[in-house]
Amino acid sequence: MHAWERFLKSLEKEFGIKTVERWVGSLKVEKFDAQNIYLLAKDKFQIQWFEEHIRKIAKKELVNNNSRPIRVHIQLIDAVKKEKRRKKTEKKESPVPSFTPLTLNPHQIFQNFVQSDSNILASKLLCKLAHYDSISKKFIPRSENLMAFNPIYLYGPKGSAKTHMLMATAQALADQNFSVMYVSAEHFTRHFISSIQAGDVTPFRQMYRNIDILLFDDVHALAGKTSTQEEFFHTFNILHLAKKQIILASCFHPSELEHIEPRLVSRFEWGIVLPLGLLSDAERMRMLELRSSTLDFPLNSDISQFLLEQFSSNTDLCQALEALVIRWQKQRSKPSLKQLKKILKDLIARQTRFSYEDIIEAAAVSFDTSMKKLLERTRSREFSFPRQLAIYLCRSELKMSFKRLGLIFNRDHTTILSSFRSIQKRLDAKDKLVEDSLKKILKTLEFAKHVPIDL
Repeated sequence: MHAWERFLKSLEKEFGIKTVERWVGSLKVEKFDAQNIYLLAKDKFQIQWFEEHIRKIAKKELVNNNSRPIRVHIQLIDAVKKEKRRKKTEKKESPVPSFTPLTLNPHQIFQNFVQSDSNILASKLLCKLAHYDSISKKFIPRSENLMAFNPIYLYGPKGSAKTHMLMATAQALADQNFSVMYVSAEHFTRHFISSIQAGDVTPFRQMYRNIDILLFDDVHALAGKTSTQEEFFHTFNILHLAKKQIILASCFHPSELEHIEPRLVSRFEWGIVLPLGLLSDAERMRMLELRSSTLDFPLNSDISQFLLEQFSSNTDLCQALEALVIRWQKQRSKPSLKQLKKILKDLIARQTRFSYEDIIEAAAVSFDTSMKKLLERTRSREFSFPRQLAIYLCRSELKMSFKRLGLIFNRDHTTILSSFRSIQKRLDAKDKLVEDSLKKILKTLEFAKHVPIDL
């Protein structure tokens, strides 16, 4: 297509040949007509860069021979391939309800994963499962079956790289032509509900039960979802009996899961249960170095240290790095620390000083009880009052939705809303007990996190 080729040449004047070749020229032209061009990107990062730097220019300068604008359509190449495979296998008489599978992050691969004492057993097992040699950083020929332990259950706190490990395993096995499904509990639930609403769950079951490997993230989010648990129970059994590999991840050990059926919990413990811990500062630095190297954007020590200190979550840290690369790509030099703060101003502003777990723990400590008691369904004032205070702080400080808080506190959103309004009403009335209690919780957080907090 001559118009596209001319457009690429014009971009070289502003961005340089190498930048255009890497970010735009490498886009695959799937098809085109007089007023449309359909492009395929290798990953989301390439799409983000295009939207950030090229979209506005294309609207003005990409035109056909009649000087009419050519509209650019861009998709992930993997998503297109999956959709084509799905259309080939689905039955005409039983169409799959509208559903978009979760997209695997192309940067969450074994090559970017940092092994440490806190995850060594889990990472070695998954590397073996995927036939990946973490020393040579190469894949080796497969000579054995997948079934070693089934299921594999990983658990650890937020930021312990559970999702990274699942995505890395999923991508490695998919590349070896296994039929792989990566899904979160929340996504699985939404898909199941949409299937029921469509009046036919058969396509849903075919999608999840006719695969080689199921990777199921955030198992704990099934809490309280009775019908979804029932469906997942049967899916689990069918895959397990067929000797298909199941890999699960959660923030909690199976024995600590609440509001999940005992028969499901027992199955989670059939195979092997492995803990994951948080990375040390040195290991997080190594992770940042690996990711920046992959993106061909090396960082100096000052910027690396700032990013580590500013973004405590590994997910936020990687997103900040990716945003930096996208927003600074057209510059020829690396940003200074001052420029970095300006570039990532919006992401830095979104960083919270503490998590909802911190708030619940601080409320429990302040009232001499446990987090478990605050999350139970007891109505005793001994626990209901500090629970209401924790709900209020999660909403006011972290801007969490009532629906999300309902999942965390195991209550419906109307109960959460009522708790929030109750505390707000008492604050408006200058209720000293509520004011003093909130100050006590905030002081506990301040002491734990060493940050200044104002009520």
